[in-house]
Amino acid sequence: MPLASYLERYRGRQIDEPLMGDWANAADVPYTVRMARLLRDRLTAEQIADVRRAFYAQCTHIDHQIRLLIGTLNDEEILDNTIILFCADHGDMLGDHGLFAKRLMYEGSAHIPLILLDTEQGKRVAVGHVDMRLAGLQDVMPTLLELCGIPVPATCEGLSLVGNKARSTLYAEWGVGSTSTRMIHNGRYKMIWYPAGNRFQLFDLEADPHELSDISGQEAHVKLLGRLRSVLARNFYGTDTKHFRDNKIYGLADPKRKFRASRDLSRQRGLAFPARSGGGEDEE
Repeated sequence: MPLASYLERYRGRQIDEPLMGDWANAADVPYTVRMARLLRDRLTAEQIADVRRAFYAQCTHIDHQIRLLIGTLNDEEILDNTIILFCADHGDMLGDHGLFAKRLMYEGSAHIPLILLDTEQGKRVAVGHVDMRLAGLQDVMPTLLELCGIPVPATCEGLSLVGNKARSTLYAEWGVGSTSTRMIHNGRYKMIWYPAGNRFQLFDLEADPHELSDISGQEAHVKLLGRLRSVLARNFYGTDTKHFRDNKIYGLADPKRKFRASRDLSRQRGLAFPARSGGGEDEE
């Protein structure tokens, strides 16, 4: 929640509207998407604009706190010998494709910032350089260890972002059960798999960076989709292994139950949240 003074900076500003892909208005969107977008119909265009204003205001507030941090490092005369890595754990859909918050593999949620600054004498990170290699949060630890001259444990699954190794595909996951989702990204194409209904989506992020068109049903991409499915299956572990047999991926039945609306009060939380227990895999 942004401070009122920062929100006030954006109150009179014209705010960009959410993106809306051609797939997002289809009647048969994946079950996970249907569950995640329930909030959309309850917000007016004005309310959605306020959501986006609040997000931008919060970003401005964070920018100013970073200034204080860097200024303090400079005042203490340790800035030149400090490595800084700035990142986030997730983004926010902000109404794009009728979706809000996180837990999704679309760019607004999964494509997060990562800014790396070496020491003044360090030559491993060039100023202004943009590295387009595939990266995940598992890469933060080995990156910082290498920059600090500390050996990276052999058991580490991440890759140093200042090293010579780079992955050809990136696997990501969220949740288990009917609301879970998985992703395979090869640097240009992103495939999203929803176990519920065994649904696949495919996006060409080079030609379509805003994921406006799902091309999974196009004949030209059948072989590519098959290769990405094979990569997905190789990343299965734990309960996901049951979804792969006879060289095919099998999902879960598409749930037919309706969301329990609780008289439109279901998104309210008490003082104990999130300490409560006993939630099921489909709990909203």
